[in-house]
Amino acid sequence: MNTNTTMEAERYEYMQEYTQIYDFPGKSKSTVWKDFGFYKSPDTGCLDKSSAVCKICCALVKYCGNTTNLHTHLAKHRPKQYSRTIKYDDVVMSIDEANFTSNRDGSIGSSRSPPNSETITATVTCGSPPGTFPTVQTMLMNSNHAQSLNNSLTEYLISNLLPPSMVDNTAFRNMMRVADQGYNMPPSQYFAESLIPHCYSETKQNIQGLLTSTENVTISTDIWTSNLTDTEFVTLVVHMIDCNWEPHSFTLFTLEMDEDSNRMSSSLQTMLQQWRVPAVPIMVTNSDARVKSATDILGIRNISCLGNAISMAANDVLTSTGVPSIIENCRNFIKSLNRNGKDKTKFRKMQPEMDDIELNITGKWTTTFDMLMKICKKNEAIQSIKQSDNFTTDTKSHALDLETVEKTKTIKNVLRPLRTAAKLLSDQGPSTASMILPVLRKLQLTLAVKDEDQDYSTQLKRRILDFLSNLYQDSNVRECLLVSSILDPRYKDLNFVDSTERKQGKAELADEATVLYRKSKGEEHVDLTICNIKQEPGLEVSPSSSSLKESVPAKRPRIEQDVGDDDNDWLADVVCVKPEPKKNKISLEETVLAEIDRYMSTEQTTTPPLQWWKNREAMYPILSRLVKKYMCISATNEQYDRTVSSDLQQKAWFNQRAMLPRDCVDMMVFLNKNFFKF
Repeated sequence: MNTNTTMEAERYEYMQEYTQIYDFPGKSKSTVWKDFGFYKSPDTGCLDKSSAVCKICCALVKYCGNTTNLHTHLAKHRPKQYSRTIKYDDVVMSIDEANFTSNRDGSIGSSRSPPNSETITATVTCGSPPGTFPTVQTMLMNSNHAQSLNNSLTEYLISNLLPPSMVDNTAFRNMMRVADQGYNMPPSQYFAESLIPHCYSETKQNIQGLLTSTENVTISTDIWTSNLTDTEFVTLVVHMIDCNWEPHSFTLFTLEMDEDSNRMSSSLQTMLQQWRVPAVPIMVTNSDARVKSATDILGIRNISCLGNAISMAANDVLTSTGVPSIIENCRNFIKSLNRNGKDKTKFRKMQPEMDDIELNITGKWTTTFDMLMKICKKNEAIQSIKQSDNFTTDTKSHALDLETVEKTKTIKNVLRPLRTAAKLLSDQGPSTASMILPVLRKLQLTLAVKDEDQDYSTQLKRRILDFLSNLYQDSNVRECLLVSSILDPRYKDLNFVDSTERKQGKAELADEATVLYRKSKGEEHVDLTICNIKQEPGLEVSPSSSSLKESVPAKRPRIEQDVGDDDNDWLADVVCVKPEPKKNKISLEETVLAEIDRYMSTEQTTTPPLQWWKNREAMYPILSRLVKKYMCISATNEQYDRTVSSDLQQKAWFNQRAMLPRDCVDMMVFLNKNFFKF
């Protein structure tokens, strides 16, 4: 037993001696030595001056007699605190009773640092209960295991959207000490200025590389407010389709909202250029006037988020005359049931379905619709409450009468098409702008005013139709949506618009395809002849494409011969032998129109559009490039997802984001969304 204690004490003294960082000996005018020192060599017992040791991260930096490498290390890993001195033991040694340092004579005690000229400014030791020797010695901070733990903690902060200051929490540090007694966790500054920026830089380079190699991208916005500072932010998300026809979305940056449109546009332009975003993208927003004004200055085409438009139309109905009072009566009835457990049990037994009516969540119209739908379904049970003596007076007084239930049914029937459209957009995964016009047309048909509709129902329907019809009337936006729908094989016939817009959409597609083809003239031209194209079953070749015969190498021009050299050729004009027709060159416009005609002659399909185009990219080389431009336009943005999603994990994510300090919002939101994709 004594032998083991002696060995532990000797090991402890050894680790104390050769894992301590000693200040630069002598005098030096350079302030860099406030952040650097030296280890002692186990062989000689003297300071090892071949490598300097960073007092913050304990990294070894080669020392050749000058401080160039040391300054470079500080400038790279801690630019904000370039010359600031941080004593590692001031942060790490938070439990004084559990820490032990070595005195000058080598004995074990509780003094923080020995009083001598070689001041120990960073102690990497592990604490143990008083009266005992530590059984696990502290590892070097630049060891592989320590670096793995640091990286794991960094990923923990990123995945949970936690600020770096969280690692300075005393309870968290105590937990890490218990989990690994040999690990001395760095302070939050090391994570904030070294590890997290390093992850940010690597991820940013990966995304910039993808943006550089992508021909077309689109952008969507997400406007949100911080609960910590009440600051309003806008997050920009870029959408693209790679060479394998896989859709990708990356969060680029987060900016504070600015009321001044010129400053806002300048900030957006600077960040888009810094991220190397291709010029003139299309932006999907929630119709925020500030963002729209800023994008108009930059010449960026702005498309309203369809999901947000549906949500705004639904909320407009819920705030119209008489509707809030009906919803409040429904809520009071549910609250009265929840206050009395016996009444709730009796009411549940009276229903054909044993599910309860849930209160709606403020700000989510979809939960309000679900509440109204359940009340309508349980109407008979609700009406029987008033005539029963088994319920308390409070519950009976809040039971809904027939008139209220009828109005509830009307509101529910008006909101039902909007709820169906919202569910369609949510279930589609990455919904595209090609769905906007079909969904709007479907809503117009289902919400059309009928002769049997009452005045109350007619009023609510017209409010929705008037609201939605005003969002997508801009000619530029309309043209973009028409082309997007044509390029989607599910909607390409445009049966949901009139003949005028049908012609307009096809003309716009032909013009844009021709311009794109002319720009790529310098590239190797893909022959669009019939022989080189694998026709689909049942595909009829259009007249414009039937004239594209496989080109035959032109014969060498005949040299004029003497009379009598070739009698047959000489008599050709009198015997009516028709000369071989000349090959006419196919114009660019004809080539483009032929490809469009072949595509339009195919049948509409329910196949996912990206999968359909992936299998036919070689058949439509021009149109497939346009598809990648228009199919990456999202019909909704993340802000819409926040209003309809019932996912508790996603709800927690939004709450965590809203609690981030202002100085780390951009970096942490970026890494949380992108870091684990690479």
